[in-house]
Amino acid sequence: MKAIKITQQDKEANKKLLKNIAVGSIIIKDKLPKNWNNISNFDNVGDVIHEENRFYYVEQPILNQYEKRGVIYFDDIAKLFKYTIIPFTQEEIDNAIQQEEDNDISAQKESKLKSDGILAYDRVKSYVRRKLDKGDITNAQFNGIYRPVRDALFMLNFGDWDIAKENWDAINPPTNATLLDIYNTIKSKIDNYVPENY
Repeated sequence: MKAIKITQQDKEANKKLLKNIAVGSIIIKDKLPKNWNNISNFDNVGDVIHEENRFYYVEQPILNQYEKRGVIYFDDIAKLFKYTIIPFTQEEIDNAIQQEEDNDISAQKESKLKSDGILAYDRVKSYVRRKLDKGDITNAQFNGIYRPVRDALFMLNFGDWDIAKENWDAINPPTNATLLDIYNTIKSKIDNYVPENY
């Protein structure tokens, strides 16, 4: 990667390339232009010709965790373009730390508990409604179990499987065989998930 600080002479010699570039601007190139200052094959002529035309390498700074690149400038002694290094403000440090924590293992686990919970909540409600739609349970039976499902397991939407389990376990199992089967199916899903993920 090389850069150049544009002069008026550069603009006059490279009008198309520099049409919208102001004098004094520093432009950085991963690949140099094929033609520059009437030199053909300029991108392949080598460092000596590049430097004669004021294209110099750009030094990439080694940054500490809480530093960032500042402005680019030309070092006349080193004959390199360099960046100033700016330390983070305390606010930027706090934001960086928070971003790291938002993506660490603990945050990922919480996110998984929540996404799994939202999916499970929707699936369980659909499971009960499907029983109604297929005629396996009556409207009265549906109304009798759907609301406990909705209310007791609502905390799944926040990833709180343990609370949802406690709520479900606190419900008295139905005496009707069909409803009891639904109850036990839901209980089994929650009971299997909690020990594996807590």
